[in-house]
Amino acid sequence: MSKRRRPAVDDLLQCYGVKGVSDAGVRRVIARLRKEPQLANESSPYLKQRFAGLDKALLEDTEHGICILQLQVYIDLLCRDAQVARFFATTIVEEQIKEGSVSACFYLDEIVPGNIIAPDNRRRSWCFYFAWLTHVKLRKEILWIPLAILRTELLEQVPGGLPQVMTHILRQCLPFFRGLVIGDRLVITSKLYLLGDEDALKKCLAHKGASGLRPCIRCSNCISKGSSVEGYHSIDHDNFDDFEDVEDQEVLEILQHLCHVEETSTKTKLQEAEKLSGWKRNASVFVLDPELAAIMPPNLFVYDAMHVLWGNGIANQEIGLFWQAATSHGATNADLVAFLNANWEPASLHYRLKCLAGPRLLKTDGSDYKGSCTQTLEFLVLLTYFAN
Repeated sequence: MSKRRRPAVDDLLQCYGVKGVSDAGVRRVIARLRKEPQLANESSPYLKQRFAGLDKALLEDTEHGICILQLQVYIDLLCRDAQVARFFATTIVEEQIKEGSVSACFYLDEIVPGNIIAPDNRRRSWCFYFAWLTHVKLRKEILWIPLAILRTELLEQVPGGLPQVMTHILRQCLPFFRGLVIGDRLVITSKLYLLGDEDALKKCLAHKGASGLRPCIRCSNCISKGSSVEGYHSIDHDNFDDFEDVEDQEVLEILQHLCHVEETSTKTKLQEAEKLSGWKRNASVFVLDPELAAIMPPNLFVYDAMHVLWGNGIANQEIGLFWQAATSHGATNADLVAFLNANWEPASLHYRLKCLAGPRLLKTDGSDYKGSCTQTLEFLVLLTYFAN
């Protein structure tokens, strides 16, 4: 009896997320190797299910006003479909068998529904999402499971603020992280990465951010802009190799020290200690809970690079800021247009290159470059060459 050929979807799952190769490119290569028609973009059966049964798995906490998803109930509902069960088996369960446990990502962000010009602040809410790392590399929004949601106006009524809410959600989900049944396997989530923009990380961890002497959650020797302390580097220091990662134990000691200052000294001394350390005194921060800190320690806190201006960060902002600086030192748009009008190869791109520095796309006031993703990618390379 001939061996059954595995579905093309399984091959896609093995290849998605290859650096420098688009998902469409992966689909084309697999289709050609298998001599089969190319699969559609949303080829995974899980994606077709969307969030079926999500409302049946919600647990509403009336005390805090938080809606929290019961992961086990939700996964059970999804796995009633044989194709969805196979999808989880070929991703999460295989990773569990191979590594002994799996890693995941916890993401939080504040959203404001409505038109961007006229936001509906009454519906402003904090949303919390969860995804296994093996799913993150597939680059599909639908694979991020909505884990919890809380209206901002209700958050303001919680004594410990967002840190308390964060700790409460993690506490509720801890049994699922320790053992989630998928099919006939017990999946253990051993590590959780905490992902968010600067504002989200700062608020959920009771960090002072730019208002503290140490503005970065991840660094031990980073200090605020304009400060000068021997052995430390300002946050605008351009050599990232000089920054050192903060140790988990150091973060815990800082939080414990703030607790000691609060109990033994004055409010003024506490405020001074908070500013020097970069952390606020908040008894509800989950890092103070040994069980929660073990699964999501400080070394797994990750800034969302889409919201942070750094050397490998937001290209369109950096193009705008560079061109503002360049024009202030004598460069002109005419110089750049003449450069782009050179006899570049391949010739088919020549006409399009002339449009990259159009007045609607590139301004001298430091505003973001307005080109599309493709235009930004092409222009960034050429602009670097032009600068040199």
